[in-house]
Amino acid sequence: MAKKKSNLMELPKRLADKIKPKMKLEGKFQHDIAADLGVNQGRISEFLNGKRDRLMVRKMPSW
Repeated sequence: MAKKKSNLMELPKRLADKIKPKMKLEGKFQHDIAADLGVNQGRISEFLNGKRDRLMVRKMPSW
């Protein structure tokens, strides 16, 4: 059986650094950011709490 090719890409640091300020400024929650990036809320939580040093996403945000 062939492996499914992953369509994940690493979110550039300049965009990743905008997550917390965006949440605070716009009143967004982790699940809102997760939906923007095509990942689940748990990945956002792990990233924001330092359990992951990079964030792999399914789509790049427009922000």
